[in-house]
Amino acid sequence: MPDAEGHPEIGEMDLGSVFAALADPLRRKVVSLRRDDLQERFPGLLDLVADGSLPTSA
Repeated sequence: MPDAEGHPEIGEMDLGSVFAALADPLRRKVVSLRRDDLQERFPGLLDLVADGSLPTSA
């Protein structure tokens, strides 16, 4: 069941569908544009997320 923002729970996601969506050139372009925007606005944030270096709330 989607959360309040419409995002599915991890167990509800199908990795094959995610890969299929990313294989679509138009969707890949959107993801790339969004990544570039995030990198410009918040330099280094994506690297921290990828490394798992973000602090967690207690």
